[in-house]
Amino acid sequence: MKQYVLHIVGSRALLAPLFLLAGFSLSGQTTIDFTDPATATFGTDAQYNNNGVMMMWAGDANGDGKILYLGGTDSDIGVLSIAVFTNPSNTNFESDYPLSGVYHLGDLNLDGQVDYLSGTNGDIGLISLAVFLNTLNTQFESDFPVQQQLPTN
Repeated sequence: MKQYVLHIVGSRALLAPLFLLAGFSLSGQTTIDFTDPATATFGTDAQYNNNGVMMMWAGDANGDGKILYLGGTDSDIGVLSIAVFTNPSNTNFESDYPLSGVYHLGDLNLDGQVDYLSGTNGDIGLISLAVFLNTLNTQFESDFPVQQQLPTN
């Protein structure tokens, strides 16, 4: 009988994939490369394959277990805009104002700041990439929810 250890690896604003580790022992030290495509995960498209390096989907800014680019009040973009526009230091209400030195769900690339619209460094771009690069979004819909996938039992 095979033994499986189920382990969820995650961080703020990232969808945590469930890793299926067959024959893994809880005693002793074992190193597991979670970026290796050979490391099995639960579900379909639970991670993004970036040229042979597996990555977690970034963009769950409101912490609800899904990434949504457009979709009303559930959109993760709203968290970014509220964080930037309501910051007391952003006196001119600039959309490209970087909210720096913060620990915030809107910091999707984990660089210590929330960037709503700051070119290639903008956190909003990670939300759109997660939605449009997800292979389950076959129609490239802007309101497609990328769901965190965990077993129900």
